[in-house]
Amino acid sequence: MAFQWWFNGQDMSKYLETNSVERNIGQNRKANLKKLGVSSGKRFKYTSADEGKVTVSFLIRRDMVAKRREIAGLLSSNEPQQLIFGDEPDKYYLAIADDQISLSEKFRHGNGEVTFIVPDGVAHSNDITTVTGQSGTDIALTNAGTAPSAPVLTATMTADNGLVAWTNDQGAVLQFGDPGEVDGVTTKAPEQALVEGFDSDPGGTNNDAPTNYPNYGNVEGQPNVQSGTMNYGAGLYGSTAMVPSFGAKSDYWNGPSKKLPIPKNSDDDNAGNIVTYTRLYFDTKVRQMGRMEIALNNGDKTVFESVLRDSADSQDQIVWECFYNGQWLVSTTLDRRKFKNGQMYELRMWRFGSKINFQLAPVAKVVDNKAEVAAPILKSFDLAKAEPIDSVSFWFCRWQDNEASSMSVTDFQAKWTDVDQWNDLANRFSAGDEVVADIATKTIYVNGVQDNTLHAIGNMWDSFWIQPGRNTIMPVASSWATPFDATVEYREAWL
Repeated sequence: MAFQWWFNGQDMSKYLETNSVERNIGQNRKANLKKLGVSSGKRFKYTSADEGKVTVSFLIRRDMVAKRREIAGLLSSNEPQQLIFGDEPDKYYLAIADDQISLSEKFRHGNGEVTFIVPDGVAHSNDITTVTGQSGTDIALTNAGTAPSAPVLTATMTADNGLVAWTNDQGAVLQFGDPGEVDGVTTKAPEQALVEGFDSDPGGTNNDAPTNYPNYGNVEGQPNVQSGTMNYGAGLYGSTAMVPSFGAKSDYWNGPSKKLPIPKNSDDDNAGNIVTYTRLYFDTKVRQMGRMEIALNNGDKTVFESVLRDSADSQDQIVWECFYNGQWLVSTTLDRRKFKNGQMYELRMWRFGSKINFQLAPVAKVVDNKAEVAAPILKSFDLAKAEPIDSVSFWFCRWQDNEASSMSVTDFQAKWTDVDQWNDLANRFSAGDEVVADIATKTIYVNGVQDNTLHAIGNMWDSFWIQPGRNTIMPVASSWATPFDATVEYREAWL
């Protein structure tokens, strides 16, 4: 009997006559043993599963030269693709061709063999199994496969809610939201502090922005000057924005700045968790030079500080630097294939618990004034001390009187997060919000956007794989909330 099989969506049976397929039985498992002294035998420690192999033997008839080249292209891939056999059309392996594909050529036909590596060593179902329920009730499901499966857990809010949690019969817990929401006494919620679209002058002060770079090269007597004015309204690419207008030439970096106050939260605190979003443009060319400094400040000192700069007048480059409390943390040269002219960027700076975070990303699109980003660069650091934050500042610089890079800021938002309030965390999630936990990648999405602020220390991701046989999962909402709709999706897999 000839096998029909497909790789990466291509019917390979059109090119190869296949009569032999070696798929072996079960996973490639290895036992780890330890010799104890001079006693007989060894002590068992554990077993581990290695990658699997699938070997296909084939015959090529006629048109050997043309088929050889075409088959090589069909089997070539840089990452595992679906491998399906006709006797199990409802299952696929994630496989990649390994080593040199052998071919013994004769006059009008040739015999060969291709070995596929299956990194996870299992066969997956083509179908996704979906089980639904509501928070507060058990969801029973049966994995008919013989291997564990990583589910996708989706919670869709039917009303305000502050907590999305999941438990299972393995004793594992996942929690997204604040644990203070559960007791319903003192809760924590985000609180908008400042929203600015720069349609007009937002007030604040001009040319007195705090900076940790007042002198070029940090040398006294080589001042970088805050001078010039800002224009508001029409910006680059049809957006409303704050755009610099440079003043008189100076010997070093020079340009206008704007500082805006950030009010304390409703608890009269400005040293808590905070997240800020800045959308901006930074277009630069080979002969242009520019420096854009965005900082969250405590009085006359910077706390968070992000710098985008093109310091070279002989090449097209953008360097991103991050500082905290005046201390340089990291410098990254951006990939201009992703961070290119005409592309809006979003800068996020946030403090959450013991971490400070900087994220820079191109904006794919903006929906309802929320940016969806692509290819984000995230920098996270341990927090030594939570400094108060009372303002945000923007400083646009050119070098001497050289042609400046095209720079502007279109939007800025600041939110205090985890503010102590009475039952206000009901607004953490609203009706219609969708919170998705992808167990395989340990990733959280809120309304389709990855959200790194919802991760909780101690979440037991590795214990949330669905085991073969019967499993029970319970979704949990805030005790005061209307139950949310819960969905569990998974693909069965076989050893």
